[in-house]
Amino acid sequence: MEIKLLAYHSGFALCNALYIGSVTKEKELLVPFCSFFNAEQSVITPFEADSQALADQKARRAIAKEEESWAGWCYGREGKVSLPGEGKSDAYVIEAKLKGMMQPLSLIQLFEYPFKPSTRLIISAPKDFGEIFKSNLSVFRESFLQGARSHKLGGNQWLKWESIIFSG
Repeated sequence: MEIKLLAYHSGFALCNALYIGSVTKEKELLVPFCSFFNAEQSVITPFEADSQALADQKARRAIAKEEESWAGWCYGREGKVSLPGEGKSDAYVIEAKLKGMMQPLSLIQLFEYPFKPSTRLIISAPKDFGEIFKSNLSVFRESFLQGARSHKLGGNQWLKWESIIFSG
């Protein structure tokens, strides 16, 4: 599996979500987006709709239709995640998948207003990918950082976010 390709585009997708969050008003939500990619190119598509649920449905249909044509995809959306004993928190959720993976890798970045990432990045690898992920963690991290730093608009702000996302 192309773990570097997956990591690079996951980093880019997270930086894209964070950048949009940093320039969006508090009551506005991130428009869900999907990045379809292969080694030569990537295409980012936003999914606007009257609600987040409808936008999510549009994105999921597009992923099902397009995923065989690409080496992989990253899907970014905003949502609320439950925290043990603390209620719910605002979060950007990135799902990333390569051909050959049964389930996507999930990345969750909590944030707060005024906008800033608020905790370390949470990464959950599916069972079929878990051992590959663990044995290539340093490769994943380096490629992830390269992808995030390559974002034309958010890359400049990435360094201040990186210290929070990868703290500890």
